[in-house]
Amino acid sequence: MEIRTLNDIYDRKSNSFDDIRFMLATLVLFVHSYALLYGESGAKDFFITLVNYQLGLGSIAVYGFFVLSGFFMIQSLESNSSLSRYAKNRFLRIIPAFWLSLGISAFILVPIISESAKIFSLADGSSLEFFIKAGSFHIFGYSWTITGAFPNNPMIDGINGSMWTLKHEIALYFILPFIVWLTHGKKYILLFSFVLFFILALGNILSSFIIFSIPCCRGWVFASNEYSSFIIFSSYFFAGVVLYKFKEYIIMSNRLILFLPKLLVAKKGLKIA
Repeated sequence: MEIRTLNDIYDRKSNSFDDIRFMLATLVLFVHSYALLYGESGAKDFFITLVNYQLGLGSIAVYGFFVLSGFFMIQSLESNSSLSRYAKNRFLRIIPAFWLSLGISAFILVPIISESAKIFSLADGSSLEFFIKAGSFHIFGYSWTITGAFPNNPMIDGINGSMWTLKHEIALYFILPFIVWLTHGKKYILLFSFVLFFILALGNILSSFIIFSIPCCRGWVFASNEYSSFIIFSSYFFAGVVLYKFKEYIIMSNRLILFLPKLLVAKKGLKIA
């Protein structure tokens, strides 16, 4: 039987990654719909109960996005002739569409549906404050709501809460070139970077271990309140980097893919027993 690797089947110009992104985005919308309809402590989607609350579809989708980001960012970094070009491409890929989305939400939709919302004020809860803080990926503080936008929703006045992961992704876009420079792009040393992030994530999950303790809201993604998420996302991001760098060793098997859901269900069954 012929053994195929990721390197054998991966075509940079013709692949199904856009379909995967669409499916992951759909999962995020599906999971967030429960919070929007019933509140964070309300009803949960079927999958999280199926696996005995071990893992939710939203987490799977977010982790999947970070793996894809790592997979593509290392390609972008290697294919660009300079760091400035890499940064320019990242900016053009993300910022214009992101700011347009925020602007439509904050300055067009909210004024249409709410008469009490503050628009062009710098007061807490205004549209302008939301746009500045969210548009800068919360470097200058958090802003998740626009006062008066959705006062009757279970998630009161919430505006696109799913974007909370973006600051972690942007941070990793900056960190990746530094680590590649530090390791001279050697894939086995990059593998060590992934192992290091994985161990730090495991230590945080099992014993709440942290390597630095910066007060909340003062250190962006490195603050104590963001550390757990950042270190876990970093491990998935660098897993994507390693997938690309070692793609000639990654065996692609339909049987293996079909086996994984069975393993997940079996684990649930063992816990119940």
